[in-house]
Amino acid sequence: MAEGRDPEPSAGIIDSQSVKGSDTVGTQSRGYDAGKKVNGRKRFIVTDTLGLLLTVMVCSAGRQDRDGAKTALLGAYLATAVRFIFADAGFAGRLVDWAQTFLRTTIEIVRKPAGQRGFVVIPRRWAVERSLAWLTAHRRLARDYERHPATSEAMIRWAAINTMTRRLARGGPATRQQRRRFTPTTRSSQTRSKAVARAGSSRRSRASLKQGDDLFVECVGAVGDVIEEGASLIQAGCFSDRGSRRESGYTPRLSVTTRRVVLVWP
Repeated sequence: MAEGRDPEPSAGIIDSQSVKGSDTVGTQSRGYDAGKKVNGRKRFIVTDTLGLLLTVMVCSAGRQDRDGAKTALLGAYLATAVRFIFADAGFAGRLVDWAQTFLRTTIEIVRKPAGQRGFVVIPRRWAVERSLAWLTAHRRLARDYERHPATSEAMIRWAAINTMTRRLARGGPATRQQRRRFTPTTRSSQTRSKAVARAGSSRRSRASLKQGDDLFVECVGAVGDVIEEGASLIQAGCFSDRGSRRESGYTPRLSVTTRRVVLVWP
């Protein structure tokens, strides 16, 4: 509405996703998708052009796209005013004629560009692919754990509601968080003097470190990222000029606290 559009969508996008089924998924509602080589269930979703969920249907993974899409299209026909659907080549064929005859809905097949190599963003279809990625970001939907398909559909709607409410509260789509940058600093145990040196600094600045100095890597981030950064500093050769002490048996020790990593030379 903020962009001057009609609040009710008039076009939608349909796609399917095959996910592995847990041991709680019964044999009556699970199957094998030979194309994706997945044993579990298949999710059919219809979204608007922004990628927001309209309808969902969960069935056996062994069901063809053009057969399983009929239930999802019927749900979109009954619940919304969408009468134009974008789909990929997997939905081509008799489904297009069926939707036009019984649902008065036009299905436009968006095919890949001729001679495509590698990853290419397909117009119109990228929105529903992003929606499927949003769903699988929820741990409960990483695979299908539900015994009944209706429960699985409810979990998908719950995840979609979570995405919509967060977007409403934020006022727009989320932005990707920038990569954290680490700043190593040195501190002498005797003089407590500090010398700041970047990880990509020259070997001359690294040679200024003396015995008894501790290399502190200050950061505000996950401990795993801190450990990875500290290990990269060791591999980069920050202490490569200390060959004599290596021969004497000195080895670096990686000490992890809540918000810092300390590389200590005993």
